[in-house]
Amino acid sequence: MRKTLVIIAFALCCTLASAQANRPITTGTIENLESKILNETRRVLVYVPGNALNDITGPKNYPVLYLLDGDAHFLSMVGMVQQFSRNTLCPEMIVVGITNTDRTRDLTTSNIAGPIRMMGNAVAPTSGGSDKFLAFIEKELMPYIESKYPVQPYKVFVGHSFGGLTVINALINHPHMFSAYLSIDPGMWWDNEKLLSQAQSVLRNRKFEGKSLYMSIANTLLPGMDSAQAMADTTMHSQFFRSIMKLDGAFKANPLNGLRYGSKFYTADDHNTIPIISMHDGLRSIFSFYQFNLTAAEIAGFNAETLKRIDAHYESVSKLMGYPVKFPEMMANALAYRFMGEARMAESEMLFALNIKNYPNSFNVYDSMGEFHEAQGNKQKAIELYKKALSIREFPVTRERLERLLKK
Repeated sequence: MRKTLVIIAFALCCTLASAQANRPITTGTIENLESKILNETRRVLVYVPGNALNDITGPKNYPVLYLLDGDAHFLSMVGMVQQFSRNTLCPEMIVVGITNTDRTRDLTTSNIAGPIRMMGNAVAPTSGGSDKFLAFIEKELMPYIESKYPVQPYKVFVGHSFGGLTVINALINHPHMFSAYLSIDPGMWWDNEKLLSQAQSVLRNRKFEGKSLYMSIANTLLPGMDSAQAMADTTMHSQFFRSIMKLDGAFKANPLNGLRYGSKFYTADDHNTIPIISMHDGLRSIFSFYQFNLTAAEIAGFNAETLKRIDAHYESVSKLMGYPVKFPEMMANALAYRFMGEARMAESEMLFALNIKNYPNSFNVYDSMGEFHEAQGNKQKAIELYKKALSIREFPVTRERLERLLKK
């Protein structure tokens, strides 16, 4: 889009913000879903990306991140995704935060007879419903989200503690459901490490091609105990830490099963402080393949070979994401206008043409190429492109420019 249009878009944002002064900020939507599988109403929080340029660049479809304990982590995750996607560290994503009713029932993988007490409350009597809860997500929640929101097939699953346990359960026993997993300090100690034992076997015998997992490990060690001492310990005091480290060892012992795996022991974070830093590092790890950077030398010597490298990168990204991913439209636009300002017209035209190829339904790409041809003195081509842009979306600045050219 032309520089003036970018400025106008920014001005529109400021005007909109001013017009909505003293009104609440809306981050997402609360959805109530009647579940036949769980026989109850489930509340989910849904964030969909959006910005002032959406009408200019056209509609988009997004990967979906499903987040357990949505009551606690929804705002943090949405903020992280917004910040990362603005810097192309990860794609823009829909975030679906699933709130809790009976957390232990839904997020534990087997039933333990008799109560276990945590913080003075009995937590075990209804335990063991993780598989049923995953069936709710797969057969009811996912179809609902996919019917109502503009989604892509790539799905991320995130959970902390018991939620992290369910994330591991999904990877081990329901690997078709998600593309990537973030397990934050998972409760692998549950039921005498039953899921841990199962995972150790599965990881040796199954392929996980195309799957990614990041697992974070909090410092839950007793004062004065180091990790080596904890691994040698046999008491319940170190079992939480020990069980996760065993799982970490199982992932690392099977590097040929195709799983893209990353993990970290956070010595400065306990079980309650680890979620935020885990979201940051987990997204960076899962989407380590996503970002594309042009070096200063490549910008200075931009040519057809540079375009080939861009195409090759996004072809690779597309294979990992499972749908076509292109060089970001507004990033290409900004660079093209930079080249125009430097009188590097051949390079500018390459990028405007790339945008037309990649985003044929966008008003912006034709308007921008129209301005390029107008700057080149090619009035008829500019008129043709402005008309094409306006056939997609009416925009006052473009209409004025077209009418001025037609009067000449």
